[in-house]
Amino acid sequence: MSIFFKDLGKKAKDLLGKNYTTGENREFSIKTKTADDITYAAETTITGADVKGKVKVDFKVDNVKFKTLSLDSNGCVESDVHVSNVLDNVVFTLSGKSQSLTSHMPTTFGVEYSHEDFKANFVASPFGSAAGASICYKSNDLFLGGAAGFQAGETFEASAYEFGVGYAFDDNFATLKVSDKLSKLMFSGHRQHSEDFALAATLTSNLKGDNFFPKVELGGSFKIDSDTSVFGKVSVPNCGTKDVKASFSLDQKLNANASLRLTSVLDLDPEHPRNFFGSEFGLTLKFGA
Repeated sequence: MSIFFKDLGKKAKDLLGKNYTTGENREFSIKTKTADDITYAAETTITGADVKGKVKVDFKVDNVKFKTLSLDSNGCVESDVHVSNVLDNVVFTLSGKSQSLTSHMPTTFGVEYSHEDFKANFVASPFGSAAGASICYKSNDLFLGGAAGFQAGETFEASAYEFGVGYAFDDNFATLKVSDKLSKLMFSGHRQHSEDFALAATLTSNLKGDNFFPKVELGGSFKIDSDTSVFGKVSVPNCGTKDVKASFSLDQKLNANASLRLTSVLDLDPEHPRNFFGSEFGLTLKFGA
């Protein structure tokens, strides 16, 4: 089964990123789903004295799915609507995000095409000022794809483009991407060693400039039991001891309707005044299924 180009390397990215609450953040959320499949959610993030909140709702009416309809504490309105079953293998999308309740909401229209061995999407602003497209083709265990963005000015030219290749074998997935107009090279790998144990790694290198040494992240997860999982990673941004950090996270399901995540980030740079003891701690508490 093919995937969208944006999902190349997603397993490694999620394992090394989504499972940590960093920056001294404390996050609280509650979610509930009604019998007619309407999901309501509210979330709050507290960082020091700064408090941010968001409420959102997801629901489906016939073949129209509101994947995101949200309002945050800054007055930012965001929407993401998918319309299916109009044409075979095609989903139409409509998304937008405004900076406040009174500001104009920039809107993009999109088309997603899915096939067993091929996935593509195209998005554009209604007035043709910007557009983007991506494709991903699967042949046996090999994935090939690319994406490009276009901006209208005096001429309609490419504002961004990237290419990538992925290879899946057994429970492993490896990808290689060239992005940012061929200025950045990224390798990612993910291995599901067993049902309870997974490993991931990413190496990112700038192809332009003086520093070619890659930024490295290595990590993994281990499921202790049905209610408890632990995650750990080491981040080496400068191919040395400078700014090296180790992160650890514990996910605990408290009961059927609540879960807790605790994250600790340790500073391992020996040159920092506080090194090792200059830790950050994050907390996420979720209620609802």
